[in-house]
Amino acid sequence: MSVSFVARRLALALAFLPAMASLAVQAEPVPESQWQPSQATLFTLVQDGYRIVSVIDERHGEANSTQTFYLQREQGAFKCIEQHQIEQKTRMPEAQFACFELVQPFSTLKGK
Repeated sequence: MSVSFVARRLALALAFLPAMASLAVQAEPVPESQWQPSQATLFTLVQDGYRIVSVIDERHGEANSTQTFYLQREQGAFKCIEQHQIEQKTRMPEAQFACFELVQPFSTLKGK
């Protein structure tokens, strides 16, 4: 194979690279964050071998709080958020829970 043949093939491949990258981006949804919602719960993650490595506890007044749990296992990471608040109308305590998995974003900020 001659050098010029290889160079032409490489130039041709490089010419189509932006088009192929554009198709790949269109085929995959672009996440808004590196943290994607998960159906997992704090309980199931611990049962699956994830370790709690950090907890951040934020108090908002006397009855409202947010705890953020960061979990890790080998190369995987999750954060689970637990919010407690008093419902204004009924004055009853409420709790909300959500977990998010750390993922590789499809796009990144450039130049920042």
